[in-house]
Amino acid sequence: MIIKNMRYVKSLVLLGAVLLAGNELMGAREFDDLKTGDLIFKISGGSEFSDAITSATGTDSLLNFDHVGIIEKTDKDSVVVIEASPRLGVHITPLKEFVDETVTINGKPGLVVKRLCGDYPFQKIIERAKTFIGQEYDWWFLPDNGKMYCSELIYESYLDNEGKHIFQTVPMNFHANDGSMPDFWIELFEKIGEEIPEGKPGTNPNDLFNSNNLIEILRFF
Repeated sequence: MIIKNMRYVKSLVLLGAVLLAGNELMGAREFDDLKTGDLIFKISGGSEFSDAITSATGTDSLLNFDHVGIIEKTDKDSVVVIEASPRLGVHITPLKEFVDETVTINGKPGLVVKRLCGDYPFQKIIERAKTFIGQEYDWWFLPDNGKMYCSELIYESYLDNEGKHIFQTVPMNFHANDGSMPDFWIELFEKIGEEIPEGKPGTNPNDLFNSNNLIEILRFF
């Protein structure tokens, strides 16, 4: 009986190694498809902040996003994400770490990669995005205040060959689908001593995701 169990354990270990190797190879192939300037979107994570974002900007679709970052492919095996996160502000994250911090759907990362197609200066876009590194997260959600939230980083970084914004702003909405104001926003803006910037020009991951300027390249799940 002990011998049979040992064989069973060894079989599981071997199977796990094979599956791990397969997943690594799959990941390598997927990463080969990425290009500098691609946008990577995260499915909503279920936190209070995430729920407040998607309740105001999401749709009835299961594809609701609360975060977006910029892909930079430094070489075949090195991919990073330039992002503005609540914890670290604008910074660079290795793609593996970005993936590991994402909620899963059926055991796979809830990530979608989209690409801006056309003759755009992607290297200049990356260089511009990096000029914002070190800025703190923009909990005020206002333009030109020396702070940056995730989709604002995309808006400010993506300029065309004439220096014009590629993506457009929209009047911001903080209300939930039922018209109520989530407690998260009320408490946040009371804490920072500002009015909720309802109707002010801004951006959000869901509107970016649905932009006609983007095509889907890769879906992890």
